[in-house]
Amino acid sequence: MRSKWITALVLTNIASKVASSPHMEGLVALALGHCFRNQTPSDWSSAIAHLRIAHECFTSLPKSRDREPYLMRAVLLLGDSLVRRNEMGDLAEAEEIALTAEAMLEEARTQTKSWRVSWASLTQRCLDFNTLSMRELGEIYYYTHSWPEGEKLLRSLVPTLPACS
Repeated sequence: MRSKWITALVLTNIASKVASSPHMEGLVALALGHCFRNQTPSDWSSAIAHLRIAHECFTSLPKSRDREPYLMRAVLLLGDSLVRRNEMGDLAEAEEIALTAEAMLEEARTQTKSWRVSWASLTQRCLDFNTLSMRELGEIYYYTHSWPEGEKLLRSLVPTLPACS
């Protein structure tokens, strides 16, 4: 398992040196953040730093269907990492990030053709991206001072979860 992580880290570092656009830099930072996040809690500071870079890169891009799912992943992974690290000030920042994610999800629900459809077909998951994101947002809320909102959101999702085949 550790050798796969090291290989992913090396390849992502190489990609970061050749990234030529903010979108590509954001994708690389998102991948690096995810690599560090899946390791020990001592690596979470690096994960959070890379996820913040990814968030900034995707936020700087003009709004488009290509940007939104990656921005949502960066926001949710950053919020979840902050909650799990649980250091001074992290919970307040996680709550702010959760509000951003909630606004993005609300906007996605109101759009007729949204990025969540393309993301679900891209990943071929049995849960659509919107439901997955709402579950992650509920978990972030659950571990902050807004835990009643998180519990309410998670309970509201139970009837909407499809059976995985």
